[in-house]
Amino acid sequence: MYVWLDALTNYIAATDWPSADWSGGKGEALWSTARHLIAKDILKTHAIYWTAMLMAWGVKPFLQLNVHGYWLVRDTKMSKSLGNVVEPQKMIDAYG
Repeated sequence: MYVWLDALTNYIAATDWPSADWSGGKGEALWSTARHLIAKDILKTHAIYWTAMLMAWGVKPFLQLNVHGYWLVRDTKMSKSLGNVVEPQKMIDAYG
């Protein structure tokens, strides 16, 4: 649970939370319009735990939560440990 609390505070701190002028200001405007894109394995954490944490802090949850299935490479879930990941630099070199 600590890892998820730490992650959330890092993300929201990037919008200058909890500064005194955050509410109604630029920081809240950025956070309240955020659209999260996540894989289905972390849905519970983002949809339930993070929402509860934000509400406890008096912060409106993010605007939208988009959830996708696993990205597949040759019919297998993309995984760093399997080494079947997309390498961004190779994509840039090939497609610009």
